[in-house]
Amino acid sequence: MSEKDYSKLRGRTVEMGLSQKDVAERIGISETTYSLKLNGRYPFKQSEIQNIVNLLCIPADEIGTYFFTQKV
Repeated sequence: MSEKDYSKLRGRTVEMGLSQKDVAERIGISETTYSLKLNGRYPFKQSEIQNIVNLLCIPADEIGTYFFTQKV
């Protein structure tokens, strides 16, 4: 599995005034699990992506840049 760049997702979290712990709790996973996903250890589930998109008000046409951009 190629590594994803979640820097835009991290930035959006800060912009929305939330912490990683806040996001994790609101989407129903542990902070540790969320951190592992952000660090590329585990992939995000489709339901988690949808919940994060809703929580962070990410426009539908920008989802790819938040979740599917490859690290270079």
